[in-house]
Amino acid sequence: MCVANDFGAFVLERLFAQMNVEKWRLVLLLDEFDTLLCHPTLNCAEFFGSLRSVVSRSRSVALVIASRQSLAVLNKSTSEFSRTGSPYFNFLDEITLGPLPGPRRGRIVAPGARSLQRRRPRFILGAAGGHPYFVQAAASELWMPVTKSKTTPESAVS
Repeated sequence: MCVANDFGAFVLERLFAQMNVEKWRLVLLLDEFDTLLCHPTLNCAEFFGSLRSVVSRSRSVALVIASRQSLAVLNKSTSEFSRTGSPYFNFLDEITLGPLPGPRRGRIVAPGARSLQRRRPRFILGAAGGHPYFVQAAASELWMPVTKSKTTPESAVS
């Protein structure tokens, strides 16, 4: 029914109400949520307002977002859409993640440790300070020379 009605608000509300009766829960995970602020279609009052409405009104929908921007920055970036002055994201709670504890750090690089050579995983973990993004970025940079052929100065110019 939702597909036939182009996922209109009325049919979605009926779907979520039925999900609530059945004790089902939809957990919507959105990574890099801040990139939506630059999206040509989704960076609008209708999208953010609908997202807020669905999550606020339905007990069967949960939203988890990850963003490089703080909640205050997200609210400021969408303030032009708010006619009432109420921030779009005032229904969210902000949790700032810190570095991973020691034993969990190694799990990030473990799958590629053999290709990264013996000492590089230890270097990556130390340099990144346990922050998952920095671990990923450092591992990616060190992985590139292992997986790609080296560029000669002549081929870099052409």
